[in-house]
Amino acid sequence: MIKKFATRHLIKSEGTGILSYVCHFLLSKKSKIRVLNIFLEKGCIEQFFKYIAKFNMLARSSGARQRLCDVCNWLGAQGHINYAGYHIKKIALAKKNNLCEEQLRFWTTFACYYPENIQQLEKLDIRKASISELRYALKLLWLSGSNDHKTVVLAQNIIEHFGSQSKPKHSSFSLLAECISILADQAPLDVPKSITKLAKHCENVLPHSMLGSAVMGHADNNWLQIATKLKADSECIFDKLTNKAITIAVVGNSPELLNNSLGEEIDSHDIVIRFNKFFITDELVKNTGSKTTLCVVDKNTSHHFFQCGRVNASLLIVGEDLRVYHPSLDDFTALNSNFNEVGNLNRQIYIDLAKILQAAPSSGMQIVEAIRRLRGGFEGVSFYGFNFTDQLDAVASSASYGRKCKPSFAHNWHGEKILFNEFRKNNNYAPNIDAQALREKSKLGDIRNFKPTKIKIIGDHSNYHCGSSAVMSYLKSYVQRKAIIVNDDSYDLLIVNGEGSMHHDSQAHTKKMEALEAAIKSGRRGMLINSVWESNSGRFDSTLRDLSLITVRETMSQKELLKNHGVKSYAILDCSYFAKLEEPKVKIDYNNQIVFTDFYSNEVKTFVRTTETADSKQPYLDLRAQDWSSTVRGLKTAKLLVTGRHHAVYAACRAETPFIAFGGNTHKIQGLIEMSNFNIPICNNRAELPALIEWAAQNKNIYIDFFAWMRSQRKFSIPFEMF
Repeated sequence: MIKKFATRHLIKSEGTGILSYVCHFLLSKKSKIRVLNIFLEKGCIEQFFKYIAKFNMLARSSGARQRLCDVCNWLGAQGHINYAGYHIKKIALAKKNNLCEEQLRFWTTFACYYPENIQQLEKLDIRKASISELRYALKLLWLSGSNDHKTVVLAQNIIEHFGSQSKPKHSSFSLLAECISILADQAPLDVPKSITKLAKHCENVLPHSMLGSAVMGHADNNWLQIATKLKADSECIFDKLTNKAITIAVVGNSPELLNNSLGEEIDSHDIVIRFNKFFITDELVKNTGSKTTLCVVDKNTSHHFFQCGRVNASLLIVGEDLRVYHPSLDDFTALNSNFNEVGNLNRQIYIDLAKILQAAPSSGMQIVEAIRRLRGGFEGVSFYGFNFTDQLDAVASSASYGRKCKPSFAHNWHGEKILFNEFRKNNNYAPNIDAQALREKSKLGDIRNFKPTKIKIIGDHSNYHCGSSAVMSYLKSYVQRKAIIVNDDSYDLLIVNGEGSMHHDSQAHTKKMEALEAAIKSGRRGMLINSVWESNSGRFDSTLRDLSLITVRETMSQKELLKNHGVKSYAILDCSYFAKLEEPKVKIDYNNQIVFTDFYSNEVKTFVRTTETADSKQPYLDLRAQDWSSTVRGLKTAKLLVTGRHHAVYAACRAETPFIAFGGNTHKIQGLIEMSNFNIPICNNRAELPALIEWAAQNKNIYIDFFAWMRSQRKFSIPFEMF
């Protein structure tokens, strides 16, 4: 009762008065965060910040610091960069630092390339900075292009610092690979010397550096071939764009594209360029055209094309330098098989525009400038769907003609419009634009009307076993960083965790799809994530097509959705794989034995334990009897796992312990193996088990490579423009 009274009083009084102090100190840390969330739910953003400041919560509560960081990111996503930047700076002050990870992440996310920010990076102490802080600082220097000498020096100092450590953290290897890549581009003669300093860790670093491998001539990891092809493909694309005899249509995604019937005119050009998640349907062709010669994407959007299948077009990746901040080798292989050519835009174009705009130039702006430089102007070039600021008007439209989404405020939209018009008018840069003032104009709505997105999550199977509990643990921790989680019908977005229930028109499948159907009909958004999909009818096909996102856990479900329902989805590993491992509640040592779980029996249509005498004497793992961290850490001590459980396979993958899997009641395990392209056999019956156990013992390298592939996969994420 006391806590309820204290909470109600703090909300009603907005934290003012002597009684508020008493109420505040009566509450637990968790209850104080709840007060902050109530302010956010009510849209009282100024009261949220005042409450934190009045009770000095940033100095005392890591939860308050995290929530303030979350809110600043939400505000930044609405374009309130300066307002959010002012408040996020308070985290650094509370930590008694000049800079902190939260602040550097904010600057990187929203490309705050302001001179005063870049100058502060010089104060960063490498010895005290975290690996994340060093990564953000290096990226800010590299992308802003403000001083390449300082960027090189920072990269060299990072290599010197970690190279002297006997056992650096595993997370430092990707940072070191980025340092080597930057040196390979800016100071290639220094690379051999730096590699020598990293001699102890070179095998962990160099395979992740495309440019470093190319400079050192290390062809064994295929990066040399990728780098060579990337260069050749880029030159091929640029040669076509340079040829003035070739006509070019540059088609942006502005909704104004739908105001004219120019589809045939667009398709009449020799080259048709489209951007990021462009959208073409039979209904839109009269306005958009259907021809696509060159797809232009930034690195953050490129992952949508890893699984797109064969496209009769070329791909050009802009933004963050692809040669430094690149996807995995597997992703490059997929892109090269999906497109005619895969190129990378010159970094100099990015940084020249970034210096003027003091923001990340958009994909469209980078291509406009690339064409201008290559052709010496815009002869033979036509532009369609380029407005830049229609998404920011008093009655703002969507940022794209084909889907409901918000603009990215890492860009300076008003500044880009001025540059674009100046380019077309005088074929030159606009003189002396006030970049920061123009960025401040680019925002959505008044700060006083800001409300965070409310998300409802259904499909919580935590009570089933620890694997499902790990799924929800990861999903909730991720979502609450992006939005407010609610349990009632006040939500803006419904997320359905599909897991293993979305098959054979099961009762659970029907219930979840009906919830999504109701959300769509009420004008809200819905997502089906982390799901299997097998042998369902077409009853909910229209709902599936209207969902903002569908993610499945393997490629067999992905293929079935496309083939039987005409719906595209993304294949991403089960969320349990990314769940944080805590200290185990129970310490288990299997002493290098073979561990068994239950498996699905087609005869009795449920999971059963083996009754074979020899197997029954082996250690048995019950996913319902222990927590996820204990399960994973225990499996690290096992020789082999024999299982019919999907989440037990994931626990083995997280522990990096070989496994033999029986097929289940769906294709989820087989689909994971298919997605990896590793030939790990599935056990069809008990008689095959001895031979497969022997196979596992003789093929440990296959498992080592498979686990490395698992580690390289992208985490589940929600598109940032949703917020």
